[in-house]
Amino acid sequence: MQLLIVEDNVSDAELTVRQLRAAGIECTWTRVETEDAFRDALLSRPDLIISEIRKLGGKALIGMVGAQSNQFPRAVDLARPFLAAGLPVCIGGFHVSGCLAMLPEMPPDL
Repeated sequence: MQLLIVEDNVSDAELTVRQLRAAGIECTWTRVETEDAFRDALLSRPDLIISEIRKLGGKALIGMVGAQSNQFPRAVDLARPFLAAGLPVCIGGFHVSGCLAMLPEMPPDL
């Protein structure tokens, strides 16, 4: 598995990789510190990511975790090439207040 980790703290990124490896998941990884660097890495070559996934059997889940609520439209844009290639994408990590703010009106049961 190849990971692109957005994390400003190298120790936290290393901890994530250690936990994956302890669970028996072998991976190589690259860390970027900013949203712009992530976008550049992802958008510059989504074809390479898709190609690698297909070469390794085509099973993958593209996870965009930790997106802030106001970044959801951009995350959807980043997901498009992967969705077009038939790969599942999950976008998550929103705060409840941010999710509620995206609703056109407050549901009565909330």
